[in-house]
Amino acid sequence: MKFCEGRPVLAAILYDLDGTIVDTDPVHILAWYEIFKEFGIEINETIYKQRLSGRTNPPIIAEFLPHLTAAEGEALGDRKEARFRELAGQLQPIKGLRELIEWGKQNSLKQAVVTNAPRENVHFMLNLLKLDRVFDRVVIADDLGIGKPDPAPYLHALKEFN
Repeated sequence: MKFCEGRPVLAAILYDLDGTIVDTDPVHILAWYEIFKEFGIEINETIYKQRLSGRTNPPIIAEFLPHLTAAEGEALGDRKEARFRELAGQLQPIKGLRELIEWGKQNSLKQAVVTNAPRENVHFMLNLLKLDRVFDRVVIADDLGIGKPDPAPYLHALKEFN
């Protein structure tokens, strides 16, 4: 860690994808709503925020549809993510993001995306938002075998910068 006058100096900016770089919640809610409706399960924004948001698909599907086999759950998760990508075409980066990225570059800060999102969604979203060549690193929780809220993905990104 770098210090100036005894204080740590900012060396990197780590961004989450969903909800930080882009507000994907409305699209995820709709995709989950459509998927769960097939099974007679109704979800709304409150349920989404309390029980789905920020989690990876396997534990969500296991909680809501425990009767599915692992293979069925994985296929359902893949279908949900494909539907998400179909619905996500009009999303835009959050206001001020491009300015923050530019500020980071001007101040020689390393910048990384750290996300629980599936790899295909990550690449889709970064391309859609024209951010695919902006970040120094992209850390995907699936590559580490553990996702947020565990700090491992963030620690991995920081370690990559050293």
